[in-house]
This record gives sequence, C-alpha cells and structure tokens, in this order.
Amino acid sequence: MHPNKSPHSDGMSPIFFQKFWHIIGLDVVDIVKSFFHTGHLLKSFYVPKVDCPTNLSYFRPISLCNIFYKAITKLLANKLKPILNSCISCNQVAFVPGKHIFDNIIVAHEFLHFVKKKKEMVRMVLWP
Repeated sequence: MHPNKSPHSDGMSPIFFQKFWHIIGLDVVDIVKSFFHTGHLLKSFYVPKVDCPTNLSYFRPISLCNIFYKAITKLLANKLKPILNSCISCNQVAFVPGKHIFDNIIVAHEFLHFVKKKKEMVRMVLWP
C-alpha cells in the first residue's frame, strides 16, 4: 500500500501504521490473528493518547477496519498465489498472471470466422 493513500473513509493511511508500528504493531498482528481464528474483525481500535495510559479516557477510538481488511486481503492473496493456477479454470484468463483477456477475444473472433465460413448451421452451447 502506498504510504499516503487512504483506502476508504476512515482517514487512516498506511503511513500511520508505518510510523507508529513500534506502538501498535503487536496489537495489529493480534487483531489479524484473531480474525483467522474467529472470522470476525473489530470495528474500532484504541490508540493511546499518552505514553503510559492508565485510564480508558487516555485512549482514542479509531475505526481502522479498512486497513485491516486490506492487510488481510493482501495476506490471503499472497498465500493463494502459488496454487492459483490449479484452482482457476483453464478458460478463465482475466486477472490470472501470464494470461490476458484478449486471448478470449481472439478465440471468439476465430469462432465467428469459422461459423461464417461454414455453409451449414452451427449449433453451440453456452454455459456460465
């Protein structure tokens, strides 16, 4: 993620996490681990306002779901990368490394050319 990019309306950019990782890093890792164990993600996160907070009033609640969702998505995408080709149909070409959507356009064009050249009726089945 670009450091100054804010992924959504929460206003928290990745640079916040980079700059204050020494303070919130372990909490972020715990939240991501918790997501994989429970399937639930917290809607807010408490950031300390002072060095040694002793009371709840010394914390600032901030909604950070967007950054966490983005981090979890990136984690999952990187884990799935090695097996992606075996999970996706050979007919699927969009968003698959090494394949291009234009390949299907060429196949469709060649098929239409074949049908046009053939003098008899051609039957075909389309499926989703």
